Amino acid sequence: MARYFAGDGYMITIKTARHPTLVFTPNGLCKPPCAGDFTLEDDRKVVGQVVTDMLQMKLQSFWRSGDLHRYRFLLNLQYHYFQGLVGPILISPESFDTTGTREDADQSPVARFLHDNHFRRVLERDSAGWTPLCYAVLLGKDALVRDLISNRADPNDVITKKTKHAFLTKNLPVLSLAASYSTKEVVEVLLVARANINARCATGATALHWGAGVNDNADAVRLLLQARANPFIRSPPGVTPFRTSCLTGNVRCMSEMLTIQPPVSLRFALHGALAFNGEENTISCLINASADVNERLRIPVTRPGFWAFMRTLHLKHYPSPSALTFLAYHHYGATPAIFSALTGKLETLPILVAAGARLDIANDRGKTARDFLQEIYASESQHRFTIPLAEGSVTPNHHFDEDSDAETIQSI
Repeated sequence: MARYFAGDGYMITIKTARHPTLVFTPNGLCKPPCAGDFTLEDDRKVVGQVVTDMLQMKLQSFWRSGDLHRYRFLLNLQYHYFQGLVGPILISPESFDTTGTREDADQSPVARFLHDNHFRRVLERDSAGWTPLCYAVLLGKDALVRDLISNRADPNDVITKKTKHAFLTKNLPVLSLAASYSTKEVVEVLLVARANINARCATGATALHWGAGVNDNADAVRLLLQARANPFIRSPPGVTPFRTSCLTGNVRCMSEMLTIQPPVSLRFALHGALAFNGEENTISCLINASADVNERLRIPVTRPGFWAFMRTLHLKHYPSPSALTFLAYHHYGATPAIFSALTGKLETLPILVAAGARLDIANDRGKTARDFLQEIYASESQHRFTIPLAEGSVTPNHHFDEDSDAETIQSI
C-alpha cells in the first residue's frame, strides 16, 4: 500500500529465479491491510492507525498539489482501505480543506457530497472526465446514487477519458464502474434506473467483464446474470466474462458463471489461468468443473485476435527473448502441465497431476513438462530447489520447498 501510494516504483514477486512477476494493482486498489489475519488482534488497531495516517497524508498531498481527481478518487475509496476495522472514523475533508465548512452547504446528502468533492452541479464533469455520479459509485452508498439520479444524473453516464492510474479505459459506463468497485445495491440502483446492462467501454468490455475480472465482485456478477446480462459477449481479443475471471483468478465469479445455461466453454481455460493470474484455487475450480487437464493448446486461425497476439510474441522471441516470448514460442500443443512449468506456477503441478495430468505429453516442439522441469532444476540446483515429480505421488496439499522429501527431477 505504501509503495502504491508513493507512485514511484513497482513491486515484483519472485517464485524462482526464472520467473519474476510484476505485482499488479487492479483498478488502482491495494488489498486493505486491516482485512487480513492477525496473530495478535490488538495489532489490527495499530495497523489501522498507520493506514489512517497514510490516507490523511496522501489526501493532503493531492489537495495541496491541486490534483482534484486523485483527491476525489481516494476520498471516496476510504471505505475500502478501512475494511477490517470496527467502526472506522472516515477522514473528513475539513481536516485540511479550509475553503469552507459543511455548514456552508445545504444539509441534503447530495449537497454535502457535492461540497465535499468540490463540485457545484450534479451534471458537472471534471478535467479527468468524471462526474459526481462516478465518484458516488466509488463511495458505494446506494441511497446517494439514487438521490443523484433523482437530481438528473444519468445512469448511463460514462468516464469520458482514460484513467491511467487506475487502469480504467475511456468511455467506461458507471454500471461497469459499479460492478468493479461497488456493492450489489449500487448496481441494483443503476439497473432499476434503466442503465444499459450490456453497455461496452472503449475496449468492448461489459459490466460483467469488469465485475468478473477485477475485484471478484461475485454479488454484482450474480445480480447482473439474474438481470439477463449477456455472458457470451466477447471483448477483444475474443474474451468472455467467464474467461476474464479465469485469467484474473477470481474464483467466486467463476463459480457464479459456471452455473449458467447454456454452459460456458472450458476450452483452454486452464492454459489461460496459468498464463495470467490463476493460482491453486483457480485450477482446482476448473478441474472440478471438468476442464481437461491434458488438453493441448491449439489456437485456431478463426480466433484472429489470440492467434495474432501469440504469433507476434513468438516472432519477438528471436530478437528479444523474455519469459513471455518463451511461453509464446513453446505454447503450440502445450498441456496445462507444460504451462505450469513455463509460467513458474509449480505449486499448481500437484493439483494437475492428482487430477490425471501427464508430464510426458510433448508440445509441437517436442518438449514435455518433464523437460522444462529438468531445466528449472538445473538452473535452481545451487539453491537446493526440489520439485515433486512422480505422477500419482503428489497431492493437492503438497507444497514446494527446500525440505521436501518428494522425488526430485534428478530421479527422472
